[in-house]
Amino acid sequence: FSVGNNLIKAFIELKRYQEAKSLVEALFMQKRSDWKEGLNYWSDELDNLMMDFGPVEDNEPPKVTLMPITKPIWLHKLNSVDNIIPAKMSKPFTILTTSGSCSLKENHDEIIIQKTNEEGSICRGVPLSFCDKLNLETNGQATMVVPIFANAGFVFCAKRHEVDWAIKLTEQMPCDIIVLPHLYADLDIWRMEFRIFEPTVPQQVKTITVEFNPEQPSLALKQLVDEACLYITESYSVKLANGLVSASQITPDLFAHYVDANESCLALSLACNIEDGASTLYGERHIFDRLLALALEEPNSDIHKMMLISAMAKNKAYSSDIYQEYEKKLQKLFKEQTSTSMVSTVLNNALGDIYGREACSLIIE
Repeated sequence: FSVGNNLIKAFIELKRYQEAKSLVEALFMQKRSDWKEGLNYWSDELDNLMMDFGPVEDNEPPKVTLMPITKPIWLHKLNSVDNIIPAKMSKPFTILTTSGSCSLKENHDEIIIQKTNEEGSICRGVPLSFCDKLNLETNGQATMVVPIFANAGFVFCAKRHEVDWAIKLTEQMPCDIIVLPHLYADLDIWRMEFRIFEPTVPQQVKTITVEFNPEQPSLALKQLVDEACLYITESYSVKLANGLVSASQITPDLFAHYVDANESCLALSLACNIEDGASTLYGERHIFDRLLALALEEPNSDIHKMMLISAMAKNKAYSSDIYQEYEKKLQKLFKEQTSTSMVSTVLNNALGDIYGREACSLIIE
């Protein structure tokens, strides 16, 4: 490893970053656990050097498009998932939401490219998790609209979305109600709100708010999602339904980890949908290691197993080879943990699709 380490340093000093990255990837493929810490360091360094973080110098603002998410993002790239979500009526009650806006201590007027931070993860992960609960546990249809820069990354809005944004979205995507999330992260104690609008009423009909310490957000974020879903089921024609997978499998104290993992799964899906998608990601192996750790920590959560296998499918889809490093870890995990027959079928098929049919026999149903 010392020879490789010196070569990586030399490539970086010469600003031959792609050659350095190729060498790092080749060394990762050796699957040496004693090299992983050092390789992770170089991988992070190269991401910082190659991703060009900072203000966008182009005078013409990037084009913004809307990415609709109509089912749990961790089902993306998985087959045989139709029965995971409860059956919907031909014309279900529809709920629309979007990535949350955010008030920050320091706002920037210019467009900036930056790594995903905690605020961004919450602003995207909480509405995703809200939609998960509605889609998995009711007969309603929840859709999240994610604003993205074309062939770049997520839009992070530092100004609170107001009623004009709700009207604009509902004109493009008709719905029965729309929920606008906003995170107030400009004080030591953070606050997040869901404002609920009806398209026929040009003002909000309900606001649900929670406050939390950003160091311990889990219970408050879960409370926000639960209260919003309860309000919808009590106030509108949305009924509870029994699906094969439930958001209640998530341990309340670990809910913020689920939110963060959901946002990571969204980032991986975005990478599948744009040209050179891997360039939009920072620290891919850190993402996969976190998803693996959650699946190990919550063995009763089918959601975390599907998050992990979906991440591998997405990694393969955007032409990366990192998924190959996790084959034995996934085989061991799925062999030791049991799931319902239907979920086992999904995991079984995914293993076969990603690694070859011989991997399927390792799941015990």
